[in-house]
Amino acid sequence: EETKVTLIKNAYQKALEDSGLKALEEPHLHENEINISLNKPMEFQLIVEVEPEFELQEYKDLEVELESAPIRDEDIEERIKSHQKNHQTYEDKNPQVIEEGDSIDVQYRLFYEEESLLEKDEVTRYHWGDKSLTGVSVEGLAEKFAGKKPGDEISASVNIPEYYMPADHDHNHDHDHDHDHDHDHDHEAHVGEMKIKINKILKVMVPEITEAFVKEHFSVESVDAFRNKVRKDLEDQKLGHLKRSAGEKAIEKMMTSYQFEIPLGVIEKMMMSQFQSSPEMNQMLEANEAFVKTASREELQQKVKDLFEKYKTEHFESAKKEFREHLVLKKIAKKERVYVTEQEAEFRVRLLAQFQGLPVNETLERFKNSEQFGMIRSQLQNEKTIELLGDRVKIKEIEPAPKKELAKVPVP
Repeated sequence: EETKVTLIKNAYQKALEDSGLKALEEPHLHENEINISLNKPMEFQLIVEVEPEFELQEYKDLEVELESAPIRDEDIEERIKSHQKNHQTYEDKNPQVIEEGDSIDVQYRLFYEEESLLEKDEVTRYHWGDKSLTGVSVEGLAEKFAGKKPGDEISASVNIPEYYMPADHDHNHDHDHDHDHDHDHDHEAHVGEMKIKINKILKVMVPEITEAFVKEHFSVESVDAFRNKVRKDLEDQKLGHLKRSAGEKAIEKMMTSYQFEIPLGVIEKMMMSQFQSSPEMNQMLEANEAFVKTASREELQQKVKDLFEKYKTEHFESAKKEFREHLVLKKIAKKERVYVTEQEAEFRVRLLAQFQGLPVNETLERFKNSEQFGMIRSQLQNEKTIELLGDRVKIKEIEPAPKKELAKVPVP
């Protein structure tokens, strides 16, 4: 059996090389069509989807128009304020009374139907002007804090985000009582209470832009040199954004020239992979938690199949466009020798793991042992190719269109 597998694999690779075809997926072997006879060559049949053939259109002389506004003094001042905020410090305020501009160390707890959603009080820092506390929006929050002192408590009615709700909460507990309403109960707000206790009040110390400050934090010799550095940073950022946008616009413009057919089987597999991590799938699992717990395997499979058919109907054309674009970028990457190293792909996976709060090494190992690692490399290659296009095409900068003012409707 092992010898048979090796022979088939070697013959398959040679057939691809001899034909010049590029496989889009692993081949499907027809077991009942393998013919092995004594003193005769082994014969077998493989079914495989291959890349469509198409001629690469010229792209180096493309011209794209992009809106581009000059760097203004206001932009520089805004960036300087951002640097100041990044280096601000905090001191205990005296007297300890909350005023506009303060920061406050607090502890809080969330309640739903008089039951606490947290095992203990959580501690966090609130900055004056923020409209939420740890992701929970609180109407008029700053005003509620005004004039308060350490030890004071405040409470507010809030809409509790889904991720705070217990796993066994029945999303649809009201459905049986209110069938006449047409709105979506699955996304109905959970109205609860947030209780907040003030621990300490802090005064925000925003650093002045002095020669000493810019020398220490930005390695420049003067305030004027710092402002010039800020301007150059903004110009570089603008240029990078222009090039990325130019690359995206160039590929969009190029794609009007390509109408080659895409293997539908590959599109379906790609869409299934996207669907499994899509908001539609997550919403289905959340909204049908009771069903998921009690349904049979066949019922679950049918439910997922029905949802996928709906997802496919809505997204099929955009998936074809996306895959066609991928094939064009892949061909450009080959021509321009755009490569992605294993280290680059590993770095992207590490970033993803950190962003999602997952264990880095375990996530990297899982990706490398699945198709996901190849997908990451492919995504990075597309990004690098789009950046290259941004360097190659001609960019025509145009003034941004003036913003339309909303018509004022007189109040009767």
